[in-house]
Amino acid sequence: MVGEVVAQTRIRIHSLTHSRVLYRIRFTHMPTKLFVGGIPYRMTDEELRQHFAQAGEVLSVYIPMDRETQRPRGFAFVEMAEDAAADNAITMFDGTDMGGRRIAVNKARPMEARAPRA
Repeated sequence: MVGEVVAQTRIRIHSLTHSRVLYRIRFTHMPTKLFVGGIPYRMTDEELRQHFAQAGEVLSVYIPMDRETQRPRGFAFVEMAEDAAADNAITMFDGTDMGGRRIAVNKARPMEARAPRA
């Protein structure tokens, strides 16, 4: 009986160690989403992708559109493949001029909960 408990404990320890390794692998290379404020209204997804590719691999670009006018709202979200690339993009582009407008680049925060619309 003692041998069974020791064997089970070893398995649990091994499983715990294995899950920590997976955790480290999974979460050290997560994409980082950046908020880019003040972009020119005529900026396209592809232009923004090319601009941010100077800092590292870009996974996605999203430029929200105004519901009523169907025009860009003047900000975007750029998802960088790695945290280091995102930090590099912030250093390179925050406060710089893009198409005659000064842009702000920082890590995106989760959207805050809002009351339902009436």
